[in-house]
Amino acid sequence: MRPSLTLLLSLLLLLSVLPGSFAAADTTGRAAEPAFDSVPTAAEIVGGAIQISLTNTSEIGWAILEVSEASGTASWSELTNMSGVPWTYSWDSSGKTDGDYRLRVSPFYTSNESAMTPFESANFTLDNTAPIGLSLSLDAAQLGDGSSSVNRAWLDVAVNGSLTIRWDATDTNLRKATISGVPGPGAPSADGPGPLVKRWDWSSGAFAEGTYTVTLTVYDEAGNTASRQLFLGIDRSGPTAGNPTLSQAAETWTDSTVIYVQNLAIGATDNGGAGVADYHWRFDSDSWTSLGVAGSSSLSLPEGVHTLSFRAVDKLGNAGPSIDQTMWVDHSAAVPGGWLIPEVTSSTNGAVALEIQASDTLSGIDLDNSTLQYGFDADGLGITPDITTRWIDFDDGLSGSLPSSIDWSTKQGDWLMLRAVLQDVAGNQGASTATFVEVSPGLDISLSDVDIDRLIVAVGFRNEVHINATLVTNEAYMGSVTVRLEQAPSNRDSSTSWTTLETRTVAAGSLIDSNERLEDWTVTLLSAGEYDIRLVADPDNQIDERDEGNNEAFLVINGARPHAINAVSSFMPGLIGIGTVGIWLAWMMRRTSEVE
Repeated sequence: MRPSLTLLLSLLLLLSVLPGSFAAADTTGRAAEPAFDSVPTAAEIVGGAIQISLTNTSEIGWAILEVSEASGTASWSELTNMSGVPWTYSWDSSGKTDGDYRLRVSPFYTSNESAMTPFESANFTLDNTAPIGLSLSLDAAQLGDGSSSVNRAWLDVAVNGSLTIRWDATDTNLRKATISGVPGPGAPSADGPGPLVKRWDWSSGAFAEGTYTVTLTVYDEAGNTASRQLFLGIDRSGPTAGNPTLSQAAETWTDSTVIYVQNLAIGATDNGGAGVADYHWRFDSDSWTSLGVAGSSSLSLPEGVHTLSFRAVDKLGNAGPSIDQTMWVDHSAAVPGGWLIPEVTSSTNGAVALEIQASDTLSGIDLDNSTLQYGFDADGLGITPDITTRWIDFDDGLSGSLPSSIDWSTKQGDWLMLRAVLQDVAGNQGASTATFVEVSPGLDISLSDVDIDRLIVAVGFRNEVHINATLVTNEAYMGSVTVRLEQAPSNRDSSTSWTTLETRTVAAGSLIDSNERLEDWTVTLLSAGEYDIRLVADPDNQIDERDEGNNEAFLVINGARPHAINAVSSFMPGLIGIGTVGIWLAWMMRRTSEVE
């Protein structure tokens, strides 16, 4: 009995504290008591327009709907006077301060307008404040923070790379966050409901270059939302530079040591990327060097054939394609060599062909702008011809002919002075060192066909040696020539002079045919010994000649005593003996060969 009594008392106590909507049914047969059909549940967080509806309203004429803070001492405030179907009210709760509240309905009978038993809702939380303090950021942004399109967050993430996006917000009842507008395809799933990570590590596997507006939407439990945007850009491609303007044309030889570069920035584009930050240049495969954001500067030009390259670099460090220009640079003048000069004499007639050897290893010699010059000088010294007082141009290039109008017959003893002013294709110019050529006489006298009838002669007046020779000139000569026959001991020293044996004068006009036979010169030796004999043409050098060294002809004769001459005949048996021995040796060698 005691347990049953205890259970009954507990049930009665529980029913005494329940709201009117849960009171026991009228045992007299009346309809069920009015109650909430739709109302925030216990501890539910709501906000905005709240739908409130009633049920069991058949006996209700009207009902007063009130709200109060959840605390027990708070006063009630009327929201509306509900009457008639559908017994529904949409309460705009935005006018209330966020907090915990409860609702109460005081219904009245239709029949006698007397009050029915009021009933209340459970305590619920009102939240009409959207999340605040939203933040949205991108890890590893290389440029900008993404707060605006002007300050876009740029990075050069790979196609299959990943993005880490972080968010945060302040709200007592945060529920979840979603993100949209990320590089696709697709989008990350919502962060929440449940524990909030406040970040997304997103990889679609196909990140395309371009600009994106990423939108963060944060929800609280009451359905209030707040949004924030992140301006994002992906740029993996380098920018394109404009076409440079160069002070020196490409693929054209220049002697300049400096080149001026302009206009790389004109027409340059990063094709919607992060933007151009700098321009670079280099020669060949050297390291790239900054040219500056203006895209113009002056550069030193090294000698040789080089590829000068330019490129644009964006704010993320992406380098664009290079623009290549081939520069031909020659700082060195042509190198002159020697002259090819024929002999020039006072007898030269007509044009004289000349050529200078020269080389230029880079741009080559500009024949049209290289000049050959000549002049005449008195002493073969100096840098300017002193007879003509100036250099005279006579041809272009490396070869040419001296004017045929030069009267060489008046130039004997003067010095022909030659110089080449050489210019290469690049424009380098330099003059060769002056070359001097003496104009020698045209006439040359020599002796030829000299013969002597004996090399050994007995001393004495009755024994003579006869000598013949031909006097030769290289051109017709109308003047006279002196020829002298001289003798001196072969064992003479420097103090011994030549003795003149005979002097002849070849008459003027005799050498019109360039030769004259001189016969029957005689030499008589008065003492035994060996003697040098010579014939000398123009012995006193009265005639200017091209070669004074071929005017002499030398002979050697021996003077013997008479008894030595008689002994000479005994030499014949010696020769016969030598011949006999020779025949015997030949016979012996032949026999030896046959035996073998």
